[in-house]
Amino acid sequence: MKPASAKEYFGLKKILESDFDEDGRVCTACGEYKLWENFNRHTRSTTGRTSQCKQCKKQKRRSKGRDYRREKYCAKLHKKKLKESDPFLLRSRNIRASLMNRARKLDLDKSEIPTAEEIKAWLINQKPLTCYYTGIAVDLWECHID
Repeated sequence: MKPASAKEYFGLKKILESDFDEDGRVCTACGEYKLWENFNRHTRSTTGRTSQCKQCKKQKRRSKGRDYRREKYCAKLHKKKLKESDPFLLRSRNIRASLMNRARKLDLDKSEIPTAEEIKAWLINQKPLTCYYTGIAVDLWECHID
């Protein structure tokens, strides 16, 4: 006889049923039993509520958000400084990233893609930058690879 669901197949249904009852459930983050009003609504859940209590979710969101915002801010500052100090290096890194993405999508050999330093040397030798097809001078920050 085939089990009705994956929960029954792996024996998880009994474990899940013991974690909650009519009044509340055990929070998966802190392990405390709390009433249903301490859990956010979640329509796709079997219980109709989230598995973590509101306080644990809030604490997780705050700790994760601060680190992420700080890293993002530092990355933006670094990019801004690099753009001011060495715009050709920044542009060459962007071009290389674009070429790497294209190689990944088309299953090409990534070893044939030039390094950022090689692209930078090519960009510097191209002063003023000219379009390969039309021969018109192009601004460094307005040319698009993809």
